[in-house]
Amino acid sequence: RNVFVFDHSEHRFSFEAIISENGDIAFAYTGDLTAGPAQGGEATVGIENAAGTIALQYSCNTPTLRSGDGITFHLN
Repeated sequence: RNVFVFDHSEHRFSFEAIISENGDIAFAYTGDLTAGPAQGGEATVGIENAAGTIALQYSCNTPTLRSGDGITFHLN
């Protein structure tokens, strides 16, 4: 809640991770997602297993996040 982007403390946002019983993982975003860094413009958005051998990427260094957006990863 109310975190800031590294080196851009003026851009604050909140997000929530939701883990479902069926294995789905969802992220919900709110806050000041109005600038490139805060929109994921300097980040990788996705999930990865503990060993770092399996990953699902939503975006990388691309300002794709918007306030009110949600991303769901469906896992088998």
